[in-house]
Amino acid sequence: MNGRGRVSLVFAGLAVAGLLAFAVVRAVDDGAPVAPSAGGSPGSGSGDPSEAAERIRHVVFIMKENRSFDHYFGAYPGADGASEATRSDGSTVALSAASDVVDHDICHAFTDALLAINGGRMDGFDRTCRTGDDDRFSRFGRHGIPGYWAYADRFVLADRFFTSSYGDSIPEHLFALGAHSGGVVGLGGTVGRAARFCDGPSDSFLAVRQGLTENDLEALMEAERSIGEAGGQATVESYLEPAPNCLEMKVLPDDLQAAGVSWRYYAVDGYNAFIGAIRHVREGPMWENVRPPEEFVADVEAGRLSQVSWLIPPVGVGEHPGGESVCEGENWTIEQVNAVMNSPFWAETAIVLVWDNYGGFYDHVPPPAVDVHGMGLRSPALIISPWARRGHVDHTTYEFASVLRFVEELHGLGPLGGRDANANPLTGAFDFSSPPRLDPLILPARECP
Repeated sequence: MNGRGRVSLVFAGLAVAGLLAFAVVRAVDDGAPVAPSAGGSPGSGSGDPSEAAERIRHVVFIMKENRSFDHYFGAYPGADGASEATRSDGSTVALSAASDVVDHDICHAFTDALLAINGGRMDGFDRTCRTGDDDRFSRFGRHGIPGYWAYADRFVLADRFFTSSYGDSIPEHLFALGAHSGGVVGLGGTVGRAARFCDGPSDSFLAVRQGLTENDLEALMEAERSIGEAGGQATVESYLEPAPNCLEMKVLPDDLQAAGVSWRYYAVDGYNAFIGAIRHVREGPMWENVRPPEEFVADVEAGRLSQVSWLIPPVGVGEHPGGESVCEGENWTIEQVNAVMNSPFWAETAIVLVWDNYGGFYDHVPPPAVDVHGMGLRSPALIISPWARRGHVDHTTYEFASVLRFVEELHGLGPLGGRDANANPLTGAFDFSSPPRLDPLILPARECP
């Protein structure tokens, strides 16, 4: 594509909704201190959006990288976790103790996730590249990520928070901005961790083929369910095509801007500023709201916290496999959360902390198949706020579009599409019927291995 051409990728759309696979529930305690009791029915909190709008003035959406729920919280008491995994040959393997640093990336692209899910059987994680890689079958306990477990003890751990796409970071971050991905399912061409998006027109994405009919989309979903069969992966890939890496699609910041709601997107330009893939943002005045992540704490301390903030970590602290330390990443997260808790904003803030994709790590819960894009595998998810339910494991089904729906409800905005229109706006995570717990949980940085 010419870098100056306008490109509109047609969103592949919703196909047959509600195709839920069954899940085998297994809660595991690895001997860690017992956490407060888990939640009951989905959405059982008093988190009515009309009440939220009176109490929540700031939402901070933090997206870290490449970890599954079972990998981080599979051993957390009261959560739907696993202690062992099933492999493609039917054998089982115990989830080993996770390492602070995994020195290589683990395959986690669109078809890798589909192979791992294997039509809901959750036994194909060993069928992707690096077939002898056992790091994917590992999990942390409290000692490995003590800060994150401390947040779960005090606030809300959501154990049915699914990623929005089967794909890698690119479509997930697009869903977190626009409740859809513009058809994109992942990386293509030379796009990588130094992606330039609209500034690098020679790069490309991979997307669902344009012009597919409803019958085509249903056929693609069937192919996704049967990807583990002979020729299944080739069938799925036949529905995909290279696509430009600079999109024209509506995103939540458009509606925030129009409604006079302040927002900022904190990310490293040229590394992980995924909003730079939206042409009218990158080439227009809204780009002034895209700031380096180092400015987030400074803005909070200076009394400039926007009503809505996306916060994407810089290189080295995202917890991405391939050399990044989980300990150092957790310390960075704690620094950001501590800044909010130490500020006057704390009383009226909700922080949603998630990881952008499963990263190749095992998870045992089949995700709901709502359209050709996903949902994808579970993300660790923490909802941190004085109004969050106290020490609660929330079993409500959420996805990245749930955070957008929550923001839309707070500010009286309409949905961007089907995903956010149908997403639960975090109702199970809050309790507005009780006084807020305003005393902050200030955690120290720890010494890393």
